[in-house]
Amino acid sequence: MRKNNGRRRHRGQNRRNFNNLNKNTVIESFGPISQIRGNVQQLNEKYNNLGNDAASNDDKVLSETYYQFADHYHRLLKEIEIANENKNLNGFKSDDTDEKDHNSEV
Repeated sequence: MRKNNGRRRHRGQNRRNFNNLNKNTVIESFGPISQIRGNVQQLNEKYNNLGNDAASNDDKVLSETYYQFADHYHRLLKEIEIANENKNLNGFKSDDTDEKDHNSEV
């Protein structure tokens, strides 16, 4: 039997790592019609607008497709906001504990 050595077989080679995203990171979206570039908030707004346009043209399938893309980017935006809040909270806690340690030494 072979040793694994910590390597994993990546079946989906086109997966992206969204761990280092922020609100201003420009990403490419390969939507149902064409490729769209922008940050997460811009993509969310763009797909919502496209969904509204498709709904006004009575194309229910295309509008639902666009709304699903918009929902994906909305969820991604919320994850980024939560990660930033957690990062800020953890940053303040570490500064606070350093100050307490400094006061105890004096």
